Amino acid sequence: MISEEALVALLYRADWTKLSLVARLHRVRTDYARDVSDVAVTWGDLPSGPALLLIAPGGRYRLETTGDGGARFIRGSDGERAWLLTEPGTGDPDEADGADDEQPGDGPSGFRMFGRPEPPAWTLTCPAWLLNEFGLTPGEPVTVAGRSAHLLVATLPPGRRQHRVGPMIFPDRVEAAVDASLGILLRCQQLADGEPVRLDEMADLRVDPPEAADPAQFTPPPGATLSENGPVLSGPGWRVVRTAAGLAGSGLGFAIRQVPHRPPPSPAAGEAAMPRDYLVPGRPEPLASELLALLSRAARQLPGLTAELHRWDDPRLSLEKLRSAWDGTGLAGLSVPGAGPVADAVSGHMHVTHRAARIRVAPGGRYRIDYGSGWPRRAPRAIACDGQQRWRLYRDHLYAAAAAPMPSDIADLLDPSWLLCWQLSGGTGAVAAGRRGFRIDVAGPEAVTGRPPLILAPPAEAVADADLGILLRLTSYTSSGPAIVCELRGISLAEPDDGVFRMRAPPGVRVIEDDGGLLDQVDAPEPVRAAVRAAADIRRAAEAGAAVVNDLLSAFRGQRQPPPPS
Repeated sequence: MISEEALVALLYRADWTKLSLVARLHRVRTDYARDVSDVAVTWGDLPSGPALLLIAPGGRYRLETTGDGGARFIRGSDGERAWLLTEPGTGDPDEADGADDEQPGDGPSGFRMFGRPEPPAWTLTCPAWLLNEFGLTPGEPVTVAGRSAHLLVATLPPGRRQHRVGPMIFPDRVEAAVDASLGILLRCQQLADGEPVRLDEMADLRVDPPEAADPAQFTPPPGATLSENGPVLSGPGWRVVRTAAGLAGSGLGFAIRQVPHRPPPSPAAGEAAMPRDYLVPGRPEPLASELLALLSRAARQLPGLTAELHRWDDPRLSLEKLRSAWDGTGLAGLSVPGAGPVADAVSGHMHVTHRAARIRVAPGGRYRIDYGSGWPRRAPRAIACDGQQRWRLYRDHLYAAAAAPMPSDIADLLDPSWLLCWQLSGGTGAVAAGRRGFRIDVAGPEAVTGRPPLILAPPAEAVADADLGILLRLTSYTSSGPAIVCELRGISLAEPDDGVFRMRAPPGVRVIEDDGGLLDQVDAPEPVRAAVRAAADIRRAAEAGAAVVNDLLSAFRGQRQPPPPS
């Protein structure tokens, strides 16, 4: 049986751009999954029904799917350009995934093509998404699609839900078979609350097929729609995305213009200035398997811990990264209203901010965060969770709700498994916060499973604790310098008293029973909150938008300090 360490390395190092293979693909989705997830076709996604996948080295592929009524969808890439060819069948055109919303100017297929080629059928060909928060249990060796494979079961820890964008429909358990030499998934069954929601599998897989040597297989055929820049945006769901993005941009621009200009904050105890001495160029050595496994299991093995969080933000440089990320989405190319007003309104309001907080965590989903200086006025003074219930204390009220994961900007430091969805190198020794660690460089291309809030795009640099695997420091860079720096200091491994994770309302503070929500910690005016709520209707798109809104407005209002916690 394969070890967990070897399994993590196999999944992380799988690289579809170096493969040469042909296989038949099939997907089955339940009605629940279809109702939740079918907004539009994504370029690397696979429509339901039989499909034939051909991959050649250099990022070339051809994915031909037959839909209901005999309609054919052929997607491909010559390694540089993505292309799409559709051939309508005799059945109901609305049954064809993503081909039901023909728009003026979109071309005969109803699609508008954007962006660089993305992985085909990436649930199977990019298995690193399984390393993002899931715990892996290796199984017995088996034979699948005529190939030697390893069974595995991936589960989320109790109380956790997959919240980052990815190819899964909020699964909490995945049963898969991974090719023993290629690292790709030959079969993947996703389950939520014990119910199957999606099955993807390969059959008749052949390596180095003769047809992969024919360049014409990957050349755009006559009538194909070629890519421009950005993702595939088509269908009624994406009209909602564009509208919500425009509303959010316009509302945010208006809100920012109403914020009075303030002078930069005065340095305090040498902490207000952005640290700038961390980036040390290193050799791009691949990470050792032991370090990959350490990052993967850090959260599951984390003991009781107390630490201080220090975070510096340079919103001018964050905006530089945001502009680049926005352009990469293709929304800028679609002339979304509001994109310009946001960029124009923020100039002159931006100063480096420093924030501090005390963090206490324990196994079983227990945590407490006491926010100190530098946080937005509308941010909570403290958050506590005992594994069953969560409390959020503000100046004049206390929200009580069911248990929920800790804020993602802190969770990303304590659970660095998301790093395994990026290209990592380094592993040389480093010291941070007085603890021994390993320096890790984070590079592109864009992660398949989305960006965490602290990294809009590489480059970035992390220092992982040599014993715990948590991130002692995380720095997100631009060409002009560090945009965001997070550090954990004063780490103590003594488990806090259980009473720390419960909270009572101070005198004069009312208690409000609240289920919480996407925007419950966003420091934004109601027009902006309403706009982002509109985007929530198209799944998790609003979560990323809320994080950006929160980071930007936090920088603008960071000079107004909340009263100290009682």
